Amino acid sequence: MPVERYAARAIMVDGLVALLAFAAMIFLVRYFDRRRSTDALAFGLFATLCISSKSNGIALVLLPVFMILLTGRYDLLRRPGLYYAAGFVIGIGAPWQLLVYELNKGSLTTHYHSAITMTSRLGVVRASLWLTLTSLRWSLAAFFLLGAIVFLARIKRNRQPNFLLTGAFCLWLSFVVFHTILGICDPRYLLSAMPGAVILSFYGIEWVVSHISMVRLSASARTAALASLAAVLFLAQVWAIPPKPYRGLDRSARLLLSNSELSKGDYLAVADACGEGAFIAEAAMRDDRPAHYVYRGSKVLSSSTWFGDNYQFHYSNLDELRDMLRKAPVNAVVVETSRPLNSECNPSSAEIKLVQDVDQALASDQGWSLQDTLYLLEQPQETAVRLYARRGAQPRSDVKLNLHYTLGSEVVARD
Repeated sequence: MPVERYAARAIMVDGLVALLAFAAMIFLVRYFDRRRSTDALAFGLFATLCISSKSNGIALVLLPVFMILLTGRYDLLRRPGLYYAAGFVIGIGAPWQLLVYELNKGSLTTHYHSAITMTSRLGVVRASLWLTLTSLRWSLAAFFLLGAIVFLARIKRNRQPNFLLTGAFCLWLSFVVFHTILGICDPRYLLSAMPGAVILSFYGIEWVVSHISMVRLSASARTAALASLAAVLFLAQVWAIPPKPYRGLDRSARLLLSNSELSKGDYLAVADACGEGAFIAEAAMRDDRPAHYVYRGSKVLSSSTWFGDNYQFHYSNLDELRDMLRKAPVNAVVVETSRPLNSECNPSSAEIKLVQDVDQALASDQGWSLQDTLYLLEQPQETAVRLYARRGAQPRSDVKLNLHYTLGSEVVARD
């Protein structure tokens, strides 16, 4: 699925969260069906693991609530099973979330909270539904909508509930509602809801088959045929290897680590978040010792919250910036002056200004020399990467990182 490919392209735990959430749903469905406390304990265990993996796993707290409301199984509230599960979540998951909140609260600025309005929440609902449909593509999206409508109509008529379908629908609903409350939407976050959407899609296929009269084929054969056709059409629409945008930063890392003089020092990478991370990865893959420090310009020359708010430069003009760079314990600076056209990063105006200021400061300082310039084929008129080398020995000094928003303190990397 496109949403899964998007999540898999980043080193994130969203795939793990989706797997654990799906396992939790399966055991909760079994508990509703068989009323065995062991199934409830298994649900609590997987829910706790999911919540401990990433905070949006808290959406699973809504799952049993929605299932009870839709199925009318209020008698389960008189049984110990769900309370056992709650003990797992509260005893193990809650303390971890308190720690996470302490790490994140500095980034939850007034600007962030004020941006969460009813309009933004409605936007999250629309975006979540749209992401679900586009990930399923038209070959499965129609069956998903049909399956959800038929399921809800059946619930409204008070027919015997199908616990698997209820669990699937409530899994999708839980993650959509949770992120709507927070006012955030990202394709990665919706990945945990997609197993429920797939199950509802298959239910839509079964419903269509049950209303197709074909004497020569059994219901199971008709279901298999229609599901196979939908799967083939789906794969034909989405099967592709996402292209990796080429940034040219591998060339800079190779030049630095293969140069007898430059390979002895440390480096500074100045780019957007994707570019800085990419250069660090390229340098790490080629660093045999490993003994190099690669500093991020966004951390040592500026500071901001996790969400990019309260962006502040650590210099007031170019002269101060030149002075900072002269004293920095690095012998090379890699500046990504333009990004690939298909880059997923969308830097702010402050991030762009930092890159431009550093490039201008180095170009006008006799203490630095331009060692390499890279142009990308797709943008031959623009410089993509500039590599500057220091003239003279690398200074010995400490580097201070402002991590008050996350760790509550300043971190110092000592020479």
